[in-house]
This record gives sequence, structure tokens and C-alpha cells, in this order.
Amino acid sequence: TNSPVLKMIPVITVDGPSASGKGSLTRKIAQKLNYNILDSGSLYRITAYLVQKHKVDIEDIPEITNIANHLDVAFEINSEKKMEIIAEGEDISGKIRTELIGGCASLVSSYAQVREALMNRQRSFRVLPGLVADGRDMGTVVFPDAAVKIYVTADVEVRANRR
Repeated sequence: TNSPVLKMIPVITVDGPSASGKGSLTRKIAQKLNYNILDSGSLYRITAYLVQKHKVDIEDIPEITNIANHLDVAFEINSEKKMEIIAEGEDISGKIRTELIGGCASLVSSYAQVREALMNRQRSFRVLPGLVADGRDMGTVVFPDAAVKIYVTADVEVRANRR
């Protein structure tokens, strides 16, 4: 959004290919600065999980958009320095990494209304004291005014070993 007050809240974006270490770096920066954290890539999976959980028809675009618009989700770093994804009060970190949810997330992401709703939801993570946002297009599309934009790279072999 274009609110001058919101633009004063610092954002650091972390982008790069999968398995390059974006998530690890994002967690470390967020912990060090005590900033909020956004794992944008998981938002479609979270939406898909909630669609399944609430038994919503996968082609009911208005209802899926409603879920995306009201996504009750938080990203928290636990005592083992791992990120937990809390949706509707439940840790769903492992539950969103299944093949079924991945397939549903792919379909959900094809709906323009859902993408728009999730874009707005991503921007809503910009709260004090600041935000570290991990994901594709974070520094170009979602937070083009980010104070710091980091692009992480890693050799193919390193990425393969991280998977």
C-alpha cells in the first residue's frame, strides 16, 4: 500500500532459487533484529491446507478467495530456531508439505482473485518493528520499496544437498 506511515516500517527481502538458504538466512536476520517474518511461498500451501481442512470445493473461487483474504496465520521461530507456521491456532508446519497440499496449492495459485488476496495479506505482515520477507518477487513486486534486498545464490550441488 502507499501509506507513508507503513513505508516507514523497514522491510528486508530475501529472494533466490529454492534450497539456496533463503529460509535459514531469513530466520537468522529476523531473530537478530527481532523483526517479524514472512515465508511468502508457504501462503498458497496454507490456503490449500485450509481449503482441505474446511472441506471447500477446490473450484469454489469466491470461498477460496475469502479464506485467502482472512488467512489467520503467523510465522514464529521456536526454541530450536526452526520456523513454525501457525494457522487458526494450530502448528501446521509439517501438514502443508504433503503432495496433496502441493497439488492443491498449485491450483489455488492459478486463481487471480486468490493471488490478489494473498498479495494484500503479504503486505499486511509489514508491522513494527520491521519485517524480513522470504520469497519470490518480494523485493520487486510485493515490497519494491524494501530498505534492503538480498538475493541468495548457491551452487547446484549445494542446493541438491539441501533438498
